[in-house]
Amino acid sequence: MLFSSQSICRLLPVAAFLVGLGLAGCGTWHPAATTAAPVPAALTGAAPTAAPAAITAADISGYLQAVSADEMLGRKPFTAGEERITAYLAAQFKDLGLQPSSSAGSYYQPVPLVEITVAPAPTMQIAGKGQQLILQYKTDYVVFSQREQATVAVQNSPLVFAGYGVVAPEYGWDDYAGLDVKGKTVVVLVNDPGNAGNDTTLFKGKTMTYYGRWGYKYEEAARHGAAGILIVHDTQPAAYPWSVVLSGALSPKLRAQTPDHGASKCALEGWLTLDAAKRLFTATGQRYDALYAAANQRGFRARPLGLALSTSVRQQLRSQTSK
Repeated sequence: MLFSSQSICRLLPVAAFLVGLGLAGCGTWHPAATTAAPVPAALTGAAPTAAPAAITAADISGYLQAVSADEMLGRKPFTAGEERITAYLAAQFKDLGLQPSSSAGSYYQPVPLVEITVAPAPTMQIAGKGQQLILQYKTDYVVFSQREQATVAVQNSPLVFAGYGVVAPEYGWDDYAGLDVKGKTVVVLVNDPGNAGNDTTLFKGKTMTYYGRWGYKYEEAARHGAAGILIVHDTQPAAYPWSVVLSGALSPKLRAQTPDHGASKCALEGWLTLDAAKRLFTATGQRYDALYAAANQRGFRARPLGLALSTSVRQQLRSQTSK
């Protein structure tokens, strides 16, 4: 189908907007909104007689009402909601005059996904230096894994305190400098070195950077070959309470399926409560406050803790190629 330059100018933002609608928030259902919003004549392929009008709020509201409706069931992959939202979006693309990009004549692109539901062991054992510390699941820690295995276990993995777990050349910072963490579990702080407020020239001061986010910390630990990573939760620098961490850990994790089925990720990822972290460091003969202060200084170097961790996670896997 051919479009005039004017119709293309209008079609592209509408199409781009529709792509994002699958992620819109929930709202109230309006039956009339399940059908396509009116399509301007300029998008039908006919030569326009006048320049198309600008996209208005009225053009958009029908789409928003439709995708946010309760009948879309949340639009989550692996559910009937996915079928409903993808069918709706395909219908809108067709009505806009967009041609399928697929050689099979489909508007859909296959996306392999995996949903992982975890059931961690009820305890985590930490031993060494004549000490034995037993941490309780949910109360002291949460763990999960991105590896697509029925059971993931870490046995006698040496613990290392790696500050914030950050490698940021542009800030002259490397918490992994000279450190071999292969087979080990790193314990790191939440946020980034600027959050303590002692030095406003560190990173972006109190403003969290990407390096402060838990996703980055998991990625960096995996890049260094760590068997596991535990982030110390502290409500103020995290900006959310332990209940938020716990809720997220208990929910099934839906991820894009990777060619290696998660083998390049750390075996275990998770969090420690601040109280559990303090007990852990006390067992090593060190104080949490002193380690925290050291981690916020330039030139910090990671410190082996002389203790080893053992725990495991059972997992239920569900794979599907989503649209």
